[in-house]
Amino acid sequence: MIPRFNPRLLVTTFCLSLFMMAGSIQSFCIENNLSRTSSLSDSLKYIGHSFVKIKTNEGVVIYIDPFAVNEFSDSADVVLITHEHSDHNDLTRVHRKAGCTVIRAANAIIGGVYQTFTIGHVKITAVAAYNANHPKSSSVGYVVEFDGIRLYHAGDTGKIPEMADLAGQDITYAFLPMDATYTMSPEEATQAAAMIHAKHDIPMHTMPPPDTYSNTMVARFTSPHKLVVLPGASIVLQASTIRNVPENFSSIQSAINAAVNGDTVLVSPGVYYENINFLGKNIVVTSRFFEASSQDFNQSTVINGSRPVHADTASCVLFINHEDSTAILQGFTITGGLGTAWRDEHGAGVFREGGGILIALSAPTIRYNLITKNEVTNTSGVTSTGGGGIRAGDGNPKIFNNVISSNIARYGAGVVLNFTGAVVRNNLLTNNSGGQEYGGGALWMNGDGPAGKIIENNTIAGNKVVGVYVWQGGSIIRNSILWGNTAPQIGVRSGGPVVSYSDIQGGSAGEGNINQDPMFADTNYSLQPASPCIDAGDTAAAFFDGPDPNAPGNARVPSRGTLRNDIGAYGGPGATRLTNADFATGVEVLETLHPSEFRLGQNYPNPFNPTTTIRYELPVMSYVILRIYDLLGREVMRLFEGRQPAGSYHASMNARGMASGMYMYRLTV
Repeated sequence: MIPRFNPRLLVTTFCLSLFMMAGSIQSFCIENNLSRTSSLSDSLKYIGHSFVKIKTNEGVVIYIDPFAVNEFSDSADVVLITHEHSDHNDLTRVHRKAGCTVIRAANAIIGGVYQTFTIGHVKITAVAAYNANHPKSSSVGYVVEFDGIRLYHAGDTGKIPEMADLAGQDITYAFLPMDATYTMSPEEATQAAAMIHAKHDIPMHTMPPPDTYSNTMVARFTSPHKLVVLPGASIVLQASTIRNVPENFSSIQSAINAAVNGDTVLVSPGVYYENINFLGKNIVVTSRFFEASSQDFNQSTVINGSRPVHADTASCVLFINHEDSTAILQGFTITGGLGTAWRDEHGAGVFREGGGILIALSAPTIRYNLITKNEVTNTSGVTSTGGGGIRAGDGNPKIFNNVISSNIARYGAGVVLNFTGAVVRNNLLTNNSGGQEYGGGALWMNGDGPAGKIIENNTIAGNKVVGVYVWQGGSIIRNSILWGNTAPQIGVRSGGPVVSYSDIQGGSAGEGNINQDPMFADTNYSLQPASPCIDAGDTAAAFFDGPDPNAPGNARVPSRGTLRNDIGAYGGPGATRLTNADFATGVEVLETLHPSEFRLGQNYPNPFNPTTTIRYELPVMSYVILRIYDLLGREVMRLFEGRQPAGSYHASMNARGMASGMYMYRLTV
């Protein structure tokens, strides 16, 4: 999010700098800037093919991939070129102001690292774009951020694993190519849109040049968030409203009450004793993980449902009013929930379910949360109790990159999926217990929904119940570890899952399955370098681990080895680091001693080859940028950018591929 400033507000930036050599020189500077305002609205014109014009409310004009049509209405401050094909780089089609910045792959990728540029109030980040027709080294896409809007222009690309990295960035508008010749097909673009989770998906590059638009291709593109903008048309760009808790609203629920579809409820660290209801609103409710992608915020921003107003409505979070996949809950610790008394939609009676989260007739996205220590065991007035962490019924939720641990229920101690579709991916389920009824199960499944149940790249380990129990119906279990749970690892009453490329203790029939000690490395269940689960998952490219931009052909941490899928929660294109809640610190906000001042420490070791560590301290929550410069003052690397709470931090730098010499680093807060 790019903050909007009061035109009379003086903004002060503190910059701490050190040189990375012995006998370093330390300096401290203060930069003062006054923001500008204008009465303009943010607007976008789709000129055609991949040619787009953006004009921000401060009058900054940005053109992307000029081609075929002259657009001289406004002179450019910035021109972005995704690659050097002639239908994307015709600079004669626009007028440029003196000092206009032209960004293209040659200066957007340096040493294999995608660069970020700040021009006035606009932030531009180059991202991966490639396929058989467009080499990765000479093609890019862009994320352009301004006035609370994030616009993604994919360039010419295939459906690539890196698109999953955009899912947590709250993209407002995504321009996706779909000519099925040089770029994705409309069907692949639909799949890409589902990976990115943008609020609006705009078709572009629907025909190879010289043709520029195909209604047939657009009709085949079936994203539920499709926004058709015809060539030559303009739209006013709408940023979502950010509703800050507790700065502007005293509770999460009061912010939800005020929100409308597309808004974001942004929650600062704290413990919130609430039982919240999304009320059918397709909004994002997020901790400040939204800005920094730091698990510090997951652990320090807590929804505690242990003090319900009504004892029978005691889930921490409710999705019960037909919310869709743009209703997103991310970046919290969800704890203390006691479940909601709920009449089963299929006539089985009244059950108490969903200690952490209850989902019914809805399809929300649940991601990057610690769902822990919820207990659904009160059988008074109900048939039974289940879904200690999450209960989903008759919907199609997406459950991604969560730790679901130490929850208790009589069945489905971690997760219940009841007559529902679901995609459950890259989660860690551990230390859940109970299981007295219906076969138990850390993950319990019953019945078939309108969509299938896909259980993919999860680690289900160390639970005091059966790992997965299927009461009835079908499902797909793929690229997952089930180890160290109460035997059997997979229990089936009726029907059964199709299991493939998974590590199942005791063995399981199915393609690619193994029965070998996964060799967990730590309490977060990451894998040791010699683990048999590394590079043992499904061989299809759609399941490849995210690539390491600094080591072509190798997987990006937390995955290991080559690009072939790693079995377990740390494999696949959407893998992220997970912190097991049982061993995490800072789940409660504590009155601890914070640093008394901003401090940037000397890197160690120094000199170094090729890695070093930089330490810094923040006395208050701050938006942090840690940059590396060469002696000519050119930014060569950005180690971190995002909001962080008060505390002490260290950042690791790998200078592999950089020339020997002296570099300076600067912390801006």
